[in-house]
Amino acid sequence: MNQLKDIDTITYDTMLIIYQCFNIKHHQLIEYANKTQRLTEFLVKNNAEIVVPEFIINEIKNKGIRKITNEFIKSKQLANLPKNPDQAFILGIEFKVKMKLSRLQTKEWFTVIIYQPPEKYIDQIYEFFKELKHPPNVNEFLKLKNRRDTIPSFEDMAIIAFSKEMKIPNIK
Repeated sequence: MNQLKDIDTITYDTMLIIYQCFNIKHHQLIEYANKTQRLTEFLVKNNAEIVVPEFIINEIKNKGIRKITNEFIKSKQLANLPKNPDQAFILGIEFKVKMKLSRLQTKEWFTVIIYQPPEKYIDQIYEFFKELKHPPNVNEFLKLKNRRDTIPSFEDMAIIAFSKEMKIPNIK
């Protein structure tokens, strides 16, 4: 993390925000929530600002916290789960995650800005990834990312464009 100590502005992608919000007492995403929490604390302590384009927050809301919560519960990625969590338990986690997301957006070190990526950047990023169709270990990459294609989602390309245009490093 020492390489980040001189950074004054940084951006998080969707998953880091989700990891940050799933750091709930007794129930957290195994491994990643703790790492994200430590990273955020380090950045805040070093007076860094986390700037996130609005489409990242919208992606979380549009995909639905319920769907995200269910994915983590089904994949057993939440620590300290009961064997068969009932609906009340799941709703309780969803509520806590929604509250954490709302509170995160009120922090003085967390800024959400409106950003629309230029089409030329999206086209350039798309072409770059299109050329990487058959890099070494592509099947391992796709399996690891649970994807069928090496071309990222629009949101992933947009965060790359955001980082490039704003000259803000992105932590993914």
